[in-house]
Amino acid sequence: MFIDEETDTHKLVKKHEHRPSGFLDSSFKFISKQIGFENSRINQIDQDCKKYVNDKSDPEFVQELMNSTLFGEFKQNVLTYFFHEYQIWRNETFLNNIKEIVPKVSFNQQLNDRFNEELSQEKKDIENREFERICSELEKKYCDG
Repeated sequence: MFIDEETDTHKLVKKHEHRPSGFLDSSFKFISKQIGFENSRINQIDQDCKKYVNDKSDPEFVQELMNSTLFGEFKQNVLTYFFHEYQIWRNETFLNNIKEIVPKVSFNQQLNDRFNEELSQEKKDIENREFERICSELEKKYCDG
């Protein structure tokens, strides 16, 4: 569910909720109403999540995720996947968005080459610094293996 491509909350819940058939179907419907698979409950949870996301900075969110007991033994897999997706975002989406934000004026080739060289160097510096920092944090957190 955490790595699903679906972004519509209602479709995501429908896709991942387990629905028994036959004799247990009416019992499941009763229980699901009690614990909140109804549209109003899904809408409320969706709004709460959006508010939470808007109130937290990315570093605060990541820190809470790392300190959370929410995932139990699956935490390492979640963190690995999160880090992988973060790298894709940083290397592809973020850089492309930055290039689009820069005003579309005509640069001379020298200026454009210098900009790309500085951007590439800055990217390498950030990658090295952040990789070392993340590795250090992971080693501190999981020093026993």
